Amino acid sequence: MARATSSRAHVARDDRGFSLIESLVASAILLTIAIVVMTTLIATSTWYAKARIRTEAGAVANEVISLILSRNASDIHRPAEGETWPAAIPATMPWPSAVGTFSVETSLVPQVDPATGTHVTEVIVTASPVGQVLDPAVSIMRYVSGWQEKDPGAEKSQVTVEVQLQTDHVSLAQSGVRVQLLDVSTLGETYYAVSNSAGVARFESVTEGQYFLTSDPRFGTDIRPLHFPERVYPTRLGPPGQADAPSVKYSLEVVRQDSPAILSVGAFQTDGFTGGGLVLGVPTWNIEKPYRPVQSASGTKLVIYARPVLNAPGTVSGVVGSGSTYPKESMLGPYSAAVNDYGVAKIVVPWTIDPSLGQSWEVWCSFRDRTTGVLTTHFLLPNGDHASGGWGVPVNQIDLMDQGQRVLLPQFTGLLNVDPVNSP
Repeated sequence: MARATSSRAHVARDDRGFSLIESLVASAILLTIAIVVMTTLIATSTWYAKARIRTEAGAVANEVISLILSRNASDIHRPAEGETWPAAIPATMPWPSAVGTFSVETSLVPQVDPATGTHVTEVIVTASPVGQVLDPAVSIMRYVSGWQEKDPGAEKSQVTVEVQLQTDHVSLAQSGVRVQLLDVSTLGETYYAVSNSAGVARFESVTEGQYFLTSDPRFGTDIRPLHFPERVYPTRLGPPGQADAPSVKYSLEVVRQDSPAILSVGAFQTDGFTGGGLVLGVPTWNIEKPYRPVQSASGTKLVIYARPVLNAPGTVSGVVGSGSTYPKESMLGPYSAAVNDYGVAKIVVPWTIDPSLGQSWEVWCSFRDRTTGVLTTHFLLPNGDHASGGWGVPVNQIDLMDQGQRVLLPQFTGLLNVDPVNSP
């Protein structure tokens, strides 16, 4: 009887279930497990989404660089004259994909392999999702050396080129001038040679072809190229393999000048500079003072733009052989400067034009009428404005008040109640 009673009491105690504390502990454990599981799921989902975007970015970058490398090395270039992808390779372009749009950036950097001396192009393609941060972005780098096409130099001779420096068509004995042969597509330096004491720069082993001839004034001398680079066609005068092939000789007009050429162009609310003449040997001008340069109500000065017209149709500076004599104007400038407190914009230009070849400057500015709100782009008249600072005179004229040759200042006048719109 005692054992039976004890057994019933034991069963009764078991039927009571969990206590409140036990239930709370169990709930806390379950909640902790749930939080861990949810955090893991969220983290896994986020990681998966980022991994998918990174994978897709890699696929986009690989696709783009494959399309770039599939073409001949000579066809890898930046857009020019309205070219678009895939004919040319823009620096940045959108690229649709299964997970959204990517921004694709391409870098094309010409280099020389230090081991072989081979000219190569470093191609870097970077893909990143638009509107999202992918750190780090996915980048792929390859080198293009032209192995996928026939070596363009295999059937071309190496030629020696000699360039004589000249001033006013007279040989200039000046050493230390860096003379350059530029790439006709990029205006990048392909070859350079330094002039000797006779003013002759000698290039050894130049691959025959086409280049623009000029010099770089940043290397130690005050000698500057006078006019814009001119296309030259160095080629071997004898058959390939001929011993002691004669060198190809050119001349390069230069000027001794400490500072770059300056285009001085005025912009005034009034009639500007008029009636230039000499008083006791000093150039003098009639102008309303104080000077009234064109500027906005807030004081923003008008910016004037300039671009050379080098290959004028019907002139000797037109097209020669397979290209224009001078670089395409779209590759140059526009050069610009804001007017100063005297109302004169001093536009720094690297080279001057040669009017005897029909070359000129296209000069313009843009402004908005304060009353009507009409936007106007105004060009200087080509036949009514004389030139300063390397336009009508061969070298730089730095300041209107100090010019040795009295020329009418090219200027925009009567620009009253307008606000500058400084965009080329």
